[in-house]
Amino acid sequence: MSTLKKVQVVMLPTNEKANLFIDKNQLLYFPDHKRSYVEWKDVQYQHLYFLSNEEIKEGDWVYNSISKEIYQFKENHVDYENKIIATTDSSLKIHPMQMNTPHYDYLPEPSQSFLEVYVREYNRGHQIKEVQVEYEEHLEFSDNTQGRQAIINLEKDWYRLKVNPKDNTITIKRVKESWNREEVIELLDKISDDCFYQEGSGFDFSKWVEQNL
Repeated sequence: MSTLKKVQVVMLPTNEKANLFIDKNQLLYFPDHKRSYVEWKDVQYQHLYFLSNEEIKEGDWVYNSISKEIYQFKENHVDYENKIIATTDSSLKIHPMQMNTPHYDYLPEPSQSFLEVYVREYNRGHQIKEVQVEYEEHLEFSDNTQGRQAIINLEKDWYRLKVNPKDNTITIKRVKESWNREEVIELLDKISDDCFYQEGSGFDFSKWVEQNL
């Protein structure tokens, strides 16, 4: 089973070369396989960062919305820090198993098709600031005296970011603004399940709505 969660999208300048850059007020995107054919000067390179309000743990990369800084979290989380779940910045190194990316040592990234859409919308005067990202159901396992049992992690959430192992990309969709009858029924069924599995662990309805609608 999978679900969609709403996340923020932030574009920040970088001093390092990147596939995204602003030239004469136009945002341009050149994939790696095309970059060698063009020399660009006097441009401002950019990176995209996808921010989630999910729990932040030691070693996670975070974005500070006050200082506009990016760093690895150590302690004393504050409200204006958000976890970076994906980015075009491959310098943000992680442990391969930290984000369900066993074959990569950097954070997941958006697909080329999304970057093309982002650039097109930006140049039309509409900067994409929110998207929905796909998460998949995740079971944790533990051993006890009665054998190996599958248990659902009830601490915060029992979904994890869905990452394509072939290219380390995430699945991104536009934020929905309307629902048909079948979709409403599906949402009601999902919230019923989430309430049941998180009973006694402080289920937050407002947070659920923020992440799912």
